[in-house]
Amino acid sequence: MLLNALSGSAHYERFESLAYGDGERQSVDVYRPIDIQAGAPLVVYFYGRAWRDGHKEEFRFVASSLTRAGFVVVLPDYRLYPEVRFPTYVEDGARAVAWAVANAKRFGADSSKLYLM
Repeated sequence: MLLNALSGSAHYERFESLAYGDGERQSVDVYRPIDIQAGAPLVVYFYGRAWRDGHKEEFRFVASSLTRAGFVVVLPDYRLYPEVRFPTYVEDGARAVAWAVANAKRFGADSSKLYLM
């Protein structure tokens, strides 16, 4: 959380909890640079915590850094163990990526410039 506090947010616009599925944790936050260039590259960033815990809001500092570099950033949440088991959380990730590609243009990104992290 300290990194989030230090990273600043004046350079991006945040769109919170956009659903890519029906589950409570099946949502994304999208971060778009304020000074976005047409056809900006798109990053979908998956945080790692062994599929057991975590929340997209904890990783705003990643989005802050990447939006400073001109990327549109999608931070998904996904369902976790033990609520679900493999391969469900991986399928959630695939759905989040599909959502990001389908909605890239809406946020000024070019889906052909997709990076997964």
